[in-house]
Amino acid sequence: MPIKLENVGIAVRDLEATIAFFTDLGLTVLGRDTVSGEWTDTAVGLDGNHANIAMLQTPDGNGHVELFEYIHPNAIETKPTQPNEIGMHRVAFSVCPRTDLWRFSGGGPRVAE
Repeated sequence: MPIKLENVGIAVRDLEATIAFFTDLGLTVLGRDTVSGEWTDTAVGLDGNHANIAMLQTPDGNGHVELFEYIHPNAIETKPTQPNEIGMHRVAFSVCPRTDLWRFSGGGPRVAE
């Protein structure tokens, strides 16, 4: 069986604002929930966690983005990673036509050439 990427998980500061950002790009909210308990402790690897989550789907139906805003423990703010630091650096989407992204100027998504 071929390997298929199911979703990318992103911890966010403001779930509502982040949902708005991704839905402006064309993603659709599939569902929302509040999660906690033994299963989430095991799945996340963080005992006692409690979070509001949302699952979004790309317009082609093949990609999913899971957003989570921690209620407990408090989220930890970190500095953006440097290009040579180990860790996740981007989530990239193909957008056509590319000019649709220009409406996100001023700190929004960047268009990669």
